[in-house]
Amino acid sequence: MLASPSTDLESHPDLKRNPIPLNRSALYVTGGLALADVENVYNVTVAPGNIFGLPPSVVSEKFDDTLLGGTIGAGVEYAFASNLTARVEYRYTQFEDVRNNSAFLAPGGSAKQEPEFHTVRAGVSYKF
Repeated sequence: MLASPSTDLESHPDLKRNPIPLNRSALYVTGGLALADVENVYNVTVAPGNIFGLPPSVVSEKFDDTLLGGTIGAGVEYAFASNLTARVEYRYTQFEDVRNNSAFLAPGGSAKQEPEFHTVRAGVSYKF
């Protein structure tokens, strides 16, 4: 048997920026509420000729959840001209823990996740 778990996390952060102007630059902090749609899929492949005598098959168990969390970060934006800016930003995002309690593939078993991630973003803006 071969187990293959997969996780899909779609994050929806709600950010607020508070810039501190410095000549042609602006430093800012950002943060807010973050929501995530999490989908976990656990697949078990039963191979032909397995020791359990089971027929070859793929068995799946799926869990969906919406998680609440927070995000915080900082960045800098620089104005090359009155209508052209570039920015770099770092953010840390953490969500509440999620536990998947298996009722089918591993009765009584569970998997705990503590979703968090670090993001570095860069961008260029042109103002018309």
